Amino acid sequence: MKKKPNQAHAWPSLMLGKIKMRRPFPFHGVLTTLLCVVAIFQIWFVARLDDELKEARREIAALQKRLDEESYIRSRWIQQNQLSREQVIPRNAGEAP
Repeated sequence: MKKKPNQAHAWPSLMLGKIKMRRPFPFHGVLTTLLCVVAIFQIWFVARLDDELKEARREIAALQKRLDEESYIRSRWIQQNQLSREQVIPRNAGEAP
């Protein structure tokens, strides 16, 4: 006589034959494609922003260098004028030097 399988253990294997496997969503392929396109667009967009950020940093560095040069020139000019200011008569005699 054949032994009956334990119903508690046999239930999952018996049910697997009855369950009809189907896709999780009818437009699964379309959604996957769309998600891939969106991911590629995001990667491209972030790379573009990264390039723009690098360019902006280069421009900021160039402006900072120019500002430093102009500041140095201005400070040298002020030092030279302070030396000559002692020798020059003030425009308004009433002002303190």
